[in-house]
Formats: sequence, structure tokens, C-alpha cells
Amino acid sequence: MFKSLQLPAIACALVALSSAAAQSDEYTKIDNHPCLRDYNGITKSMFDLADANPTLATVTDIGDTYLKLHPGSAITEMSDIPEDGFDIWGFNVTNSDSSHTSDEKAKVLIISGVHSREYATSELNMRFAEKLLDGFGDNSDINWILNHTEVHFIFTANPDGRYMAES
Repeated sequence: MFKSLQLPAIACALVALSSAAAQSDEYTKIDNHPCLRDYNGITKSMFDLADANPTLATVTDIGDTYLKLHPGSAITEMSDIPEDGFDIWGFNVTNSDSSHTSDEKAKVLIISGVHSREYATSELNMRFAEKLLDGFGDNSDINWILNHTEVHFIFTANPDGRYMAES
């Protein structure tokens, strides 16, 4: 049965089940995968979420990709990958106005996009972050989670590979 289904269809179905928040056309998508944001769309979404939720979300540059650490090492004949590489971004979701300090909060780390063609994992985790942010103040479970936990995301752990896979 699953042999007849195509992976993009399965990925889109999973993403559609997770949340409808990011169905906006304002973010760029992966060609032939209309429900999956590309690297630039994921990154722009992350910064937009942090700007819209300053007491709940922060973005941090946590490191550099191989190509950023080794400029000029890209095989540019194979793709149009930027020779200067990318930053690797961390995204933290927690209620900074909580009565609990960071030291008192549990920490959760969710990493996605480790392998270059793992498109759905980045999108699903972005949708989870959006769900946490959209539900804060209205959903008692989400309120409790963000008052007692720091949820750290790395949406794209391999930006160099992701960019090449999308090209």
C-alpha cells in the first residue's frame, strides 16, 4: 500500500495534520512540495515568530556550517551553494515572564534537518513551535509547559546540505 504513495504526499499529509498556521503564502516553499517551507522560509518564519513574541521566543546564532568555516570549499560546479556557508540558528520558546528562572526550568532540545533531504522534520518542528506560541495564554497545557520548560529548537542542523538538496 505505501509503495503507491509518494513521499511528498505523505509529508504534506503529516504537516497538514500538525497545524494550519503556516499555510500562508508569505514564506517561500520547496518546489513540488507546496506545504513545506524551504530553508529561507523556515529561517524567515523563525525570525518573524521571535519578533512577534518577544517575551516567548528568542533566536540565537549557535554556530557556523562547514562551508562558513571553510570558505571556498564548495564545489560550485555541482550547485549554486553560497561559498560563504550559513549560520546555524537556535530558537528558544519559553515564558521569560514566568516566576520560574531559567535555572529552575526543564530543558528540551528538538533538532531537525540533520540530513539534507529531511524536509518534513523542519516543517513539523516549526509547526510545533508555532502551536506553542499561538496557544500561549489560551491553552492551560501550553501555559504550563512554557512556564516550566525551555523548548530549544534547531530547525535546520545542516543548512549547507539543505540548500544543496533544494537547488
